[in-house]
Amino acid sequence: MNDSTALKKSPIWTASEDIILVQAILESVSQGKTQLYGFEVASERLQSRTSGSCGFRWNSELRDKHKSALEKAKKLKNANKAKLTLVEDSNQSQPAEKSEEKAKQSGLASIDINDMQETIKSMQTFLKDMSRSLNLLKQAHVTIEKKDIEVTNLQQTVEGQRDRIKNLEHIENQWREFSAFADKVRSKGI
Repeated sequence: MNDSTALKKSPIWTASEDIILVQAILESVSQGKTQLYGFEVASERLQSRTSGSCGFRWNSELRDKHKSALEKAKKLKNANKAKLTLVEDSNQSQPAEKSEEKAKQSGLASIDINDMQETIKSMQTFLKDMSRSLNLLKQAHVTIEKKDIEVTNLQQTVEGQRDRIKNLEHIENQWREFSAFADKVRSKGI
């Protein structure tokens, strides 16, 4: 393991890291690039995560949650390809303004806005879910803190009882010594 890998290890993914990862993947796919490229972009944005950890997080936790947004990003990629083809064809025979008008008439221009709105809705739902999870974690944290105080109090009680037992054992040992001494005295008749 090299030093740069050691510096990038972080144990728990935060909600903001998940959002950055999802955005990087969706941007990558919508631009016609691969998810692997998106992992690299996310790794650059999240300096504490490697592209491998980004890929693992995406595939194990996030991909299914954002399936519809991913499909829309793929559609957006295809729409962008269609726009590019339309513009290239029109550049050969028409001015660029007419090709943009054709794209608007065919509904290709509205795909970007609709896809982005759906992605935003998906992100908002994700954030609400994360907010609920955060609230549950906060409640669990409060409960754990209370239990921790109880455990500390019980540990102090147990420690006090141990001290008492040690004192009683000491008294018992002294009593045995005294009893043995008394038996010797009695046996000698003093």
